[in-house]
Amino acid sequence: MAMPSADTDELAKFGYKQELDRSLGLFSSFAAGFSYISIMTGVFELFFFGFASGGPGWIWTWPAVLAGQMLVALCFAELAGQFPLAGSVYQWSKQIAKPFTSWFGGWILTVGSIVTLAAVAVAYQVVLPLISARFQIIGGPADIGQVATPGGAKNALLLASFLVVFTTVINMVGVKTTNPAASSSAFFAPLGVETTPTSAGPPMIWNFDEISGRTIW
Repeated sequence: MAMPSADTDELAKFGYKQELDRSLGLFSSFAAGFSYISIMTGVFELFFFGFASGGPGWIWTWPAVLAGQMLVALCFAELAGQFPLAGSVYQWSKQIAKPFTSWFGGWILTVGSIVTLAAVAVAYQVVLPLISARFQIIGGPADIGQVATPGGAKNALLLASFLVVFTTVINMVGVKTTNPAASSSAFFAPLGVETTPTSAGPPMIWNFDEISGRTIW
């Protein structure tokens, strides 16, 4: 009879049996998390929003946010080390607080996942039509890259629907099948960041004097 491993004994202390299929390696797990968070999408989307709202000096807010997010990451790392259980915020709050806290945290995490998925999907309208006008299926040239115009909003929903259906099918296929795609995304995402601006057309020139009415220099 095989002796129980340290992981099995540790999970038994929390009342769980070791059943998780650890089919992903260290890099594959990183790639899956990298693909889910979709850092590049947020960078593209928030850059234009922040620059147009705050001017060039807005860039100095990024180091402050980075420092705050690093503190959050350290807190998550400590909790994950103390409670190595699947379930993230739900399990951690269950171990250190009351059952209602974990129930509330689980629902907040679920709603947050739904909202962020929809936001990232709608952001396709900001990126894809600028790469190629063929992605502007609904509307005209004036709607390219826009979500506030009627044509742009409808096209954003159409592109988002395609993305949600595609990602749902991919998740239904299984982890082992999608592992190569997730691993390759960690390489192709930074590569796309470097090549997309040069292939999308001539560089955009900003007039700081016109924008700096709201600048914080």
